[in-house]
Formats: sequence, C-alpha cells, structure tokens
Amino acid sequence: MVGGYNGAYLDTVEVIGLEGSEDDCPDSLPPYPVTLRYPTVAILGGRVTACGGYSSASGGNLADCYAYDQDSNAWIDAPGIF
Repeated sequence: MVGGYNGAYLDTVEVIGLEGSEDDCPDSLPPYPVTLRYPTVAILGGRVTACGGYSSASGGNLADCYAYDQDSNAWIDAPGIF
C-alpha cells in the first residue's frame, strides 16, 4: 500500500505478503518520494513500483513512477513506464 489519506495525504508504504510467511517481506518501506493517494502499484522486474496517483501538493494527477530498490533501501525514479 502506497500513500493514502487520513486528514492529510500520506507518504507511508506498507507491504502485505500474499504468499509465504510474513518474514518474506518487511512490514514497511522507506517513505514514498511524494505524498499522494490512489497510485497504481505493481511488481515490475522484481521491484515494487508505484505510478501516478493524486497529490494535493501538485494540485492534481501525477505521471511519475518510482521503484523500490532493495540494495539501497530507497525509492528510485522509474522513467519510461507510462
């Protein structure tokens, strides 16, 4: 789950494993680069990748994509997905 809203837009990221044990994935990842809600999230090339969404900071829909890089424990820009 990336972002959300609880009275303010969020940059939190939580991982929910669908297979295997809960030890297969961390409970949460570093904060997402922007606060947003409604992104599309998928596993692409073995990475959690989030694209789009809505941000009140930008005043509208987003076209940016970011992928989580496990080696650096950080979100990296993922251009060219759209």
